[in-house]
Amino acid sequence: KDNRAHTPCIEYNCPALFVYGDKESNEFIRQSEDQASFWTHSNSHAKCANIKNSNHATIVEQLGNSKSEMYKLFQTVIKSKDE
Repeated sequence: KDNRAHTPCIEYNCPALFVYGDKESNEFIRQSEDQASFWTHSNSHAKCANIKNSNHATIVEQLGNSKSEMYKLFQTVIKSKDE
């Protein structure tokens, strides 16, 4: 069955990055993965990633470090919008 019929916005037309740390709760991880799946079904590119030794607070801090995994993932998503 097509789940898009039940969504308020069928197409987002932009990439998305859903990231969680391996120190998150199972529920937080499930919600992140579900949101990435939902976004993908809207005909947009979505990536869901697990960042080691992190949680949702420390992941945000990594955006300020150009050598971090989070920073590199974010740059990939930004560049994919231009393709």
